[in-house]
Amino acid sequence: MSRVTQSLVLTLLGGAVLWISGFSTTYLNYVKPGFRPFLVGAGAVLVVLGAAGLFTGRRHDHGHGDGHDHERDHGHGHGVAWLLCLPVFAILLIAPPALGSFAAAQ
Repeated sequence: MSRVTQSLVLTLLGGAVLWISGFSTTYLNYVKPGFRPFLVGAGAVLVVLGAAGLFTGRRHDHGHGDGHDHERDHGHGHGVAWLLCLPVFAILLIAPPALGSFAAAQ
């Protein structure tokens, strides 16, 4: 997985956390209301880190004028790294059901 792709996944995950905790009340199905500031803060940090990674990745790509792909020289990641995208897709595409009173009592 390239550095730009990792940064994009990080930004999407942070945006999903911000959307759920900052602009809706869906987070109340999973955590207590007191955790909202922590969720918003964590989402903001993820978005900022992802955006910084995208910015530096693009600047790094445009900084080399010799026509070589330097990222390929550093080794290859495993195909398993794409599994890190599953939480993003789960949050964005599949909304898990709320916990019932039986699960909350345990």
